[in-house]
Amino acid sequence: SDYINASYISGYNNVEKHYIATQGPKASTVVDFWRLLWQEKVNRIVMVTQLVEGGKV
Repeated sequence: SDYINASYISGYNNVEKHYIATQGPKASTVVDFWRLLWQEKVNRIVMVTQLVEGGKV
């Protein structure tokens, strides 16, 4: 399947479809994940996490 579970999010001043929210890809969906980014002309990727390692985020 080439389905990636993702949602558009409005941005500053309610600009529609300004952001795309999704989880990181599984090994089996990496190609589809990058296809989504290319298709939507994504030029920045931000990872948000609560992971703490060695006392550092």
